[in-house]
Amino acid sequence: MPYKRVEPAPEIDMKKKRYLGHHTICEKCREIWRIGKELGNEELMLKAREAMAMGKRMHEKLKSYHQNEEV
Repeated sequence: MPYKRVEPAPEIDMKKKRYLGHHTICEKCREIWRIGKELGNEELMLKAREAMAMGKRMHEKLKSYHQNEEV
C-alpha cells in the first residue's frame, strides 16, 4: 500500500539552528537541505523538505500509538 503524499516542510523549519549538532531525523534533513542550498541543488532541497515532513508525520503517528497503549 503506497503512503499518502506529504507537503514539503516549510523552509522556516529548515532554517532552525536550535538542534544543531543533535542526532535526529529532522536535523539530518536540515543538514542535507543546507548542503543542497550550498550546491544550488533545488531538487535535493525539496527532497530534504519532503523527508522532514514525513519524519514529523511518523513522529505524530508513533505518539498516537503510544497514547493508545497506555489506556
